[in-house]
Amino acid sequence: MSESILRWSFNPWRERLRTALLASAAMVAIATLLLWSGMWALAIVVLLVASSTQLGPGLWPIRCELDGDGVRYTVALGWARRPWSDFRRAILRPEGLLLSTRSRPTRFDSFQSLFLPFPAAARDDLVPQVRQLVAEHGL
Repeated sequence: MSESILRWSFNPWRERLRTALLASAAMVAIATLLLWSGMWALAIVVLLVASSTQLGPGLWPIRCELDGDGVRYTVALGWARRPWSDFRRAILRPEGLLLSTRSRPTRFDSFQSLFLPFPAAARDDLVPQVRQLVAEHGL
């Protein structure tokens, strides 16, 4: 098994400007509706943070790292490290790597899966390296 570490970052503002703008517009609309609703300030903050985490892939840059132990990703609101054993299925696409906790697709994949997007400039170099590392872990 190789001990290589693959690292890359993805910035939606550079790679997918339209998506970033739509996610920003959605956040402004959500904030406006929440402020207009007259809810308590704490409830508004909690709902805005929850909305931001759901819209995060379209808003915040992400740093990805794959190594022999698992996957680490960092976004604006924090980071997470997940071992390869958490995942049952990997789908390598030209636009990124989808790692799923389920061995078969389900309607909950979008909530239980992790998508690591590839930057366009590094895509050709990353895809074969990611393919090899994922294969080494039986996914």
